[in-house]
Amino acid sequence: MFSDYVPYIMIGLIVLFVCSCIYVYKHRAEVIEMAGIEPPNVPGFQTEKHVKKPKGPRPNAKKAAKIMPQHQAQAIAEEEAKNRPKQDPKKQARQENKKVNIIRRNKGRSDLPLNTNESALKSMSINNEGFLCAVSKDRIFHLYYTDFFNISPTMLTQQFELDKFEITNAAFVRSEGLKVVYTENAHKKLIIANLKLDDESKFVIDSRNEIENVYKSACNAIIVHPEAKYIALHLDNNKIVFYNMQLQEIGKISFEGKKINHVVPSHDYNRLFIAVGASIEVFDWSKTEWKQFCTVPTKAVVTAMAFCAKTGELVVATADGLLTVYTYKIQQNKARNVWEIQGIRLLTASVFSASLAIVSGKGKLTIVDLKDGKVSGALNEMHEGEVNFLQFSNDDAWIFVGSRSKPNIESYRFADKK
Repeated sequence: MFSDYVPYIMIGLIVLFVCSCIYVYKHRAEVIEMAGIEPPNVPGFQTEKHVKKPKGPRPNAKKAAKIMPQHQAQAIAEEEAKNRPKQDPKKQARQENKKVNIIRRNKGRSDLPLNTNESALKSMSINNEGFLCAVSKDRIFHLYYTDFFNISPTMLTQQFELDKFEITNAAFVRSEGLKVVYTENAHKKLIIANLKLDDESKFVIDSRNEIENVYKSACNAIIVHPEAKYIALHLDNNKIVFYNMQLQEIGKISFEGKKINHVVPSHDYNRLFIAVGASIEVFDWSKTEWKQFCTVPTKAVVTAMAFCAKTGELVVATADGLLTVYTYKIQQNKARNVWEIQGIRLLTASVFSASLAIVSGKGKLTIVDLKDGKVSGALNEMHEGEVNFLQFSNDDAWIFVGSRSKPNIESYRFADKK
């Protein structure tokens, strides 16, 4: 029975032998060279190094790796490495640092978009403990613990409906529990929502304290003392009203007939810098009340302000394009540095470094070091919409960007921080 298959086996072996001979003949140069045999100098047996190479562009290492045997591609790569000019190690280190510290320009999307459910923002702020809180137009409260962003961005992330009515401003504070201080626009309320964790470790509202008719037309901003000593509301464009955590009024600063452009607290929240037209009004907290400390005139209307806790300085942008840095003893009216940057809309200073973020135009970002004035980062476009909110993370590794016209919070990692 086996003898019946012998002819087929013989035919198969012959076919295999013929195919092998054809393959060896077509690749004879490589086979002879790999075997280490010196080929005869006769036509048909010349290896590639004996054949005159046609004129044309020499393949580079990447192309050679695809079209040549491995040993030939490696030789070309080694030759190119020898001919490549050596770069100064110091220059190379500077370039690497520049890549790390400077934000990528014209980037299509951020490093970490935070979803706000297709709803633009009404407010966004970050407290001294690293909690970033935002309220979107659909009344959803978004809370992120930014100190964990380098490990897990979703850790301690919470989202829940804060109210049934429109919310204008909100702030998160941890004092005798977890609280959200916010203003509700339909009834002009100031509300403190006390939070608790449910069985699924999600925040839910346990109780609310509220008062109605706090303002007439608008709540422009909320400032909450980190230790919950006071709540400051910038109301109706021309006054600041202070409340304690029991929602009792404890003070008021009013500028009748004038508009308050910006309100910025000092690092310890015991001093307020209030921009009114072309001047800065400075008030100090004196145990039970606010007392005016001084008035500092500016050459033009103040368009933005920020206080840098690291250097203890107030940075002021005015409509004439000047960026002025005042010392904490602002009554001396001495500026440490003056720069000229046109079209400044927003200023934000880092909590624990001398970094200052400047937004001009729709959303062009420039980051400067207040100590030496050098630019450490730049980005031409940060958000799909016009930038209205800008915050540093506490470790300076992230910048968070929000807009009143487009959804989502865009997060940019601009430094290699731990």
